[in-house]
Amino acid sequence: MKSVNVFEKYTDKETFAKIVDYKNLAEMWKSSVAEYRDNVAIIDGEEKYTYGEFDAEIAKFRAVLLQNGVTEGDKIGVYAPNSAGFIKAYLAINTLGAVAVLLPVHLDAMTVFGCSMKFALKALVYDESLEANIDFTKEKNPALKLVKANESAEEGVPSVSVDSNAPSTVIFTGGTTGKSKGALLSHRAVVRGTKNGCYGVKEVFEQRYLLVLPLTHVFGLIRNTLTALYTGSTLAICKNPK
Repeated sequence: MKSVNVFEKYTDKETFAKIVDYKNLAEMWKSSVAEYRDNVAIIDGEEKYTYGEFDAEIAKFRAVLLQNGVTEGDKIGVYAPNSAGFIKAYLAINTLGAVAVLLPVHLDAMTVFGCSMKFALKALVYDESLEANIDFTKEKNPALKLVKANESAEEGVPSVSVDSNAPSTVIFTGGTTGKSKGALLSHRAVVRGTKNGCYGVKEVFEQRYLLVLPLTHVFGLIRNTLTALYTGSTLAICKNPK
């Protein structure tokens, strides 16, 4: 008996056929760049990147991470407000086979240090606006590599494809049922959540999205941002969510 996807009725067959599985984030992103290279991917204030341009920025940031000794499986903190730099770092980390540990911007200096130790971070990617909050970490954890989110290299390096069960992201829970904790998501989980964001919407490909939720929020990261990039859409970043 043929299986039926309950969401198929919400869109046309051509659109539904484009909602496919990917092994990992590197595979998903490579497919989006190949299909939508000239589409605008990210708008961040005055900054605007097509898929092709953003892919080049990600490749250069992968090179920066390699220069800082990052290898497959390493845990890398991302401590930055909603920005193109955050998304670039997140995709660079994942397409290098490392694990992105997402640190909410409201964390204080002691908590940032605590997270660097608890998650055994190899490096911390941070936005310059938060530099004062990492001084304590810099002093107490000198082995931690500190990488500014706006750093770049002259040449990019290729992405790395990992097993679908490999760890991708540590993201904090909201704490609604107890103390907030870091949840570890595999590439399979992140890509499946991204794909699920396509269901139930008639026109999901090549749309325009506004990012308001924090990128450290599972819905802001996966349904809003990654689904937008999966579908060749344009993601505009709201600079003042308040």
